[in-house]
Amino acid sequence: MDGNGTVTPPEPKPWPDACAEGILLSDASSDQPIVAVIHSSPGTVGPANLVFTERFPEARPRHLLDLRLCEPGPAEGISAASRELVIGLITDAIDHGAEGVLLCTSSFGPVAHGLAGDLPVPVLAPDETMFAHVDALRPARVAVLGPQQAGPPSSVPSRAARQVTTSRC
Repeated sequence: MDGNGTVTPPEPKPWPDACAEGILLSDASSDQPIVAVIHSSPGTVGPANLVFTERFPEARPRHLLDLRLCEPGPAEGISAASRELVIGLITDAIDHGAEGVLLCTSSFGPVAHGLAGDLPVPVLAPDETMFAHVDALRPARVAVLGPQQAGPPSSVPSRAARQVTTSRC
């Protein structure tokens, strides 16, 4: 707190320092797979935990939250700074024992796609499985619910909305 009574939040610590203080991804005492879950909003942590509990209880999710990922990017996609931040979080998670990475922000899907094949573990965007399932079912019609603006043109929901709009059944 400064002399005016303003509280200044601490700077985020780099990943290795956070690990030194006990926030470890890797734990040799367990054979459960570690999945790093990267969030841009604290509101996605609870739902992610629920899904892991219900659908993948043998996994140990490790949540990485960086509010800098909430900063708006350019209309054509995510900012270069956000892209680099996401890549840094992914590689740090893998370096610290993650056996898979899930991005909980759909607009970062292109980052996961761009890294596909270059990393030793799977890196998934949140919408990939849903759209793969819909594609496998080949329904006659698909409804896409979302905000009025479907996000950056490179995001999975935006691409899906364009596909649905341009290929009406």
